[in-house]
Amino acid sequence: MKFREKKIEWLYKGFFEFKKLIVEFETFEGDYKEANVEYFHRGDSCCILLNQSETKELLLVEQFRFPTTINDSGWIIELVAGSIDKGETPEDSIKWEIKEEIGYDVKEVEKIGHYYLSPGGTTERIFIFYADVKQTDKTTSGGGKLGESENIKLVKLPYSKVDNQLNKNQIIDAKTTIALQWFQKKLSLIE
Repeated sequence: MKFREKKIEWLYKGFFEFKKLIVEFETFEGDYKEANVEYFHRGDSCCILLNQSETKELLLVEQFRFPTTINDSGWIIELVAGSIDKGETPEDSIKWEIKEEIGYDVKEVEKIGHYYLSPGGTTERIFIFYADVKQTDKTTSGGGKLGESENIKLVKLPYSKVDNQLNKNQIIDAKTTIALQWFQKKLSLIE
């Protein structure tokens, strides 16, 4: 299937980018259609589900996310996450985010997968990882990057409460839900 960009207009170019264009694309029937498209380009991101198996807890974070105030309180429980800088691998990026946000030093990560967060409006992909950690892997206080207005709290979720959190819609972040459901399946295969 083929496509081509016919007319491109940058609506905004800053930390984020917004683009408006006309795209001509081949249909399933073999002819061509035009579509007006507007999209948000923010680059890729990464996140990780950390398992502290010695205490049977998953390590998450809670922080303020203003866009969620449209429908919720603004405070959200989610995975450690961050943007991937140009030239940085998703693996290196997530290791840095772990140290910055919750103070753990992680050497090895396992990729769960990568996903488009909202393919109708943004180019962003998120790479989801998993790693086992020990209490002794905590080497700094974490809490977020100074100078970036972050205020991040470590949340320890016992295995026994994962199902309840998911079923009662306490976890409302999509990437976190994907990772927790993946973990439940992994745990059921181990037991």
